[in-house]
Amino acid sequence: MGPSVSSAAPAVEDGARRAGAFGQVGSGVPAPGPVGLPVQRGDEDGDHGPRACKGLVPYPIPEEFRPYYYCGDWRLGPKRLPTRGLLGNILEGYDRLGGLTAVEFLNRWWDPSLDSGEGDWKYPNDDGFEHDSMGGVLAAPLLLQAGQNLMVDRFGNESGRFFSPAGTKYGQRAIPPSSLNTIDPRYPYDYNLYRVAKDVTVCAGPAAPAFEQPGGAIQYVASSRFCPSIPFATVATLVNNGTLVRVKTTPVDEDEAQMERESAPVAGKATSR
Repeated sequence: MGPSVSSAAPAVEDGARRAGAFGQVGSGVPAPGPVGLPVQRGDEDGDHGPRACKGLVPYPIPEEFRPYYYCGDWRLGPKRLPTRGLLGNILEGYDRLGGLTAVEFLNRWWDPSLDSGEGDWKYPNDDGFEHDSMGGVLAAPLLLQAGQNLMVDRFGNESGRFFSPAGTKYGQRAIPPSSLNTIDPRYPYDYNLYRVAKDVTVCAGPAAPAFEQPGGAIQYVASSRFCPSIPFATVATLVNNGTLVRVKTTPVDEDEAQMERESAPVAGKATSR
């Protein structure tokens, strides 16, 4: 990526990392159409069905919460995922385990020794940026310009630094399935959508593969050591200073509303970066 670029440009998240309903992700992403399109119930068994759960000893959480999570384990995300509308488009083609069983997936990507023994994901190094053939980190400052109805989004609370061009496919963000867990009931599936209201320079580059996902989408990082000219900031910083303005996503039918209600129980912990 070149130096600072003026952008009607698109972009990924922490708990995150293309477009569908929002158009092609290239130099910029237009605002989405009506926010909150119909969503249907996903397959209750998810990806590969109950065989994928064989042998798993789920993370200890209150028993009443287990039915809401894939294999009864909050680390693997919600049991049911949207298949239509705004989030259905983002999740199109997503295979949360990437063909592995739950045990294989967690053995590869979860480290129980991290976070003082509570465990955490093995996030890729170098802020999750892809590398060139010489091992260099593919990241550079990028100017996102206001006044062009530019939309960005992220999965995860606003304490993180990562976000994406609105509508980036979930698998191309290369983030863990737990980033889909609802932490705040106001934001089902921990999805947050924003309009860029003030010019802002971010650290941008392609996401490296991780969590059995291909990555490859452009991710935006509010601040990173790979763009030292950008002062430290989180998504919360950019919201609080008016750079990013929250855009509410609302269900348009009872089916979607029910999906949102069923995503609400909170267990485990927030794992978005």
